[in-house]
Amino acid sequence: MSTNLPVTGDARTHSRPLRRRRRALVALLTVAVVVASCSRGGGAPGAPEEPVNVPGEPIEVVGRPGLVFHDVSPAGTLVFPQTDPRNQPGQADADALSAAALAISSWLNTVLTERNRGETTTVARSEVDARSFAAAIGIDGTPAGELPELQVVTATYLIELAHLGTPGWAIARVDSQLVALDAPDTPLSRRLDTFVFSIDAAGTLEFLALEVGP
Repeated sequence: MSTNLPVTGDARTHSRPLRRRRRALVALLTVAVVVASCSRGGGAPGAPEEPVNVPGEPIEVVGRPGLVFHDVSPAGTLVFPQTDPRNQPGQADADALSAAALAISSWLNTVLTERNRGETTTVARSEVDARSFAAAIGIDGTPAGELPELQVVTATYLIELAHLGTPGWAIARVDSQLVALDAPDTPLSRRLDTFVFSIDAAGTLEFLALEVGP
């Protein structure tokens, strides 16, 4: 059963552009490689080793992002004649897309790490109800002052950015591996969550909704 949190506006409205024809932006694939490489240390000399998870201690989450870009301009959709200038795709702003992807990845790292501490500090600053979020993410039954029995130990982020040159909104499909608080080296289960964001002209990220996978 999916759990949808109420937000300002209709998340389904935000998702409509995804059903439109996808275009590969070859020049922007470099951004995906750079972001993913940076999040893993990139294999550079002197890169820090993976943290050791201590039984009974909250786990700090550092996810691995992958990126997909969607040009949502009307180019190639038969809205305008082929010779109409409006039928041409806009120039993608690689810097803005890269910044948005990094902001989303960082936000997810922070929120999932807070989740492992039984907290919703960052989400509480958004328009999404923090109590509903805690229930959806699986920490609402944690007694005050205690840590959730199930901890997110690893996560991958498939970040899909829709843009008209600069990004306007995004969804992040988060695939998480869960372990027991007292046995962080033993995988127990997985969960799939979808986070929805908007991005304004200044590049500011706003969390809009969470959908919990079956």
